[in-house]
Amino acid sequence: MMLEAKQNTSNRALAVPEIVELVLLHLDMRTILTSAQRTCQTWRYVVQSFPSIQKHLFFKPILRQQAERIINPLLIETFPSFFPSGNQEFSPTSLDIFNNPHKAEAYIREEASWRRMLLLQPPISSLALFQLHSIPVDPPMSSPHNILVCLEPGVDLSAHPVLN
Repeated sequence: MMLEAKQNTSNRALAVPEIVELVLLHLDMRTILTSAQRTCQTWRYVVQSFPSIQKHLFFKPILRQQAERIINPLLIETFPSFFPSGNQEFSPTSLDIFNNPHKAEAYIREEASWRRMLLLQPPISSLALFQLHSIPVDPPMSSPHNILVCLEPGVDLSAHPVLN
């Protein structure tokens, strides 16, 4: 009888969206996206509609300007070739989509969650792309060079090889 009462209390507590929200914010992104939404309709509702969860999943921007920018950890994990570290170079052949053809359909689905995700939190709101056709350097440039410049103070894109 005591165990049944505890289970009823737990079930009632986990049916309250605000409590579910607090629980979900302690889970990793992959678990929220793949498992938590399948738990029940209440949990799915919380994942899909609560702004705090949407920000945690990099679907909605955090608006704090002074916050340190964080690269989306799920994108780093899923597409490591786009986030090389050290002396690593970009290599499309190391992408999971090419190494595991049975997963290709999941990656290319139009509704795949990674397609809606922000790369950074808080996101960069102002970028400029310059294409330089000639620079007075020795030896002369053989082809145009692209330079990506962030127009926000305090953001240095040169520290990240993908954005150079």
